[in-house]
Amino acid sequence: PSIQSVAPNRGGTGGGTELSVTGKGFVAQSIVLVGGKPAKFVKLVDPTTLECKTPPGEANKMVDVVVQNPDGKEATSRRAFLFDPRYG
Repeated sequence: PSIQSVAPNRGGTGGGTELSVTGKGFVAQSIVLVGGKPAKFVKLVDPTTLECKTPPGEANKMVDVVVQNPDGKEATSRRAFLFDPRYG
């Protein structure tokens, strides 16, 4: 897989931000990690888009977003998401 973009690029520290990851090579049962923690409700929209909800995270911390396919292959978007306390 590969990641082209992560949107939005910031959300609240309590988690639950709806995240859209676009790229290619995504499959059913892909896992999304935000700051090393699994995202919830990961949904494969199509092979280029995954949607999920972010886990809780540490305030003001920029974290990596990783997509792991069931075959063990993964893609990383470095420092792609900011846990911003202004968003809850």
